[in-house]
Amino acid sequence: MGAASAMREDDVLLPSFREHGAQLWRGVTPLELFLYWGGDERGSDFARPREDFPVCVPVGSHAPHAVGVALAFKLRNEKRTAVCIFGDGATSKGDVAEALNVAGVWRLPVIFVISNNGWAISMPRGRQSAAETLAQKAIAAGFAGEQVDGNDVAAVHGAVAGALARARDGGRPHLIEALTYRLCDHTTADDASRYRDDAEVSRRWPEEPVLRLCRFLTELGHWTKFLKLLDTAYPTNTAIEIILDNHSAHVSRETTSWLAAQPIGRFTFTFTPTRGSWLNLIEGFFSKLARSVLRHIRVSSKHQLEERLMAFIADVNREPVGHTWRYKIDNAT
Repeated sequence: MGAASAMREDDVLLPSFREHGAQLWRGVTPLELFLYWGGDERGSDFARPREDFPVCVPVGSHAPHAVGVALAFKLRNEKRTAVCIFGDGATSKGDVAEALNVAGVWRLPVIFVISNNGWAISMPRGRQSAAETLAQKAIAAGFAGEQVDGNDVAAVHGAVAGALARARDGGRPHLIEALTYRLCDHTTADDASRYRDDAEVSRRWPEEPVLRLCRFLTELGHWTKFLKLLDTAYPTNTAIEIILDNHSAHVSRETTSWLAAQPIGRFTFTFTPTRGSWLNLIEGFFSKLARSVLRHIRVSSKHQLEERLMAFIADVNREPVGHTWRYKIDNAT
């Protein structure tokens, strides 16, 4: 959020898979994010930030893309910048090293932001790199790098805003290492308790950025003023209830729209399981496929091979596994 709020609308964001807050700030909708994670390419066709890049799941592979975007800006003499965000684990990838090197040599208007949460899945930062900081990796590429408190939204905003101004002024790249901490598992398939102590995680919760921002606004009096305005406008409900209800209603509308979205494209596939789980269906189909192919693998001519293949198809269709597979190819112009 700190990085995205410092960007201009005509800048380009190249996110990894954890920058949903930045994407929402830039105008990406929850519906578009739902579509993307549901495997629908329309989720990458943003209605508002048209030139922002889609979520990049391969670690670090979008860093060279950011260099390409920045090079385009330079060639066009446009005062725009590319902002590329990735995790600490990506700094060990060759993609990132090459991107840093090219950005430095060609003096491109690109900002690299490392979201250093201390863990690359189960690999702690200390075992990943012998460098004292990840920010100093910019030195070898010939440009400046700095560390910033990644749990402080205002600090991140300030660091990125300064780097963006310098990039627009002279095409100077910059590297920012935002120090934060991963409070949860890496993914829903991960169990972080296998490789780190719960006490360590508990010690880091007071640094959680949303709580820190709330405390900061409260100390300045802004959060209290906002809550009083809501209490005045809606006297029968508490301010927190209003905020949560509005948020819940918005997400519910976007979720409903996502569930109602119909797939589009040249191919339409319909799978209708009639028994067993998806895993059992898949295993059963490929087991039958393997048995049939192995039984007919010995042939003496092309004609015999064709006969065997047709017999195999007939065999599969005669005793189908519990599913139907129907496809349609739309007319292409």
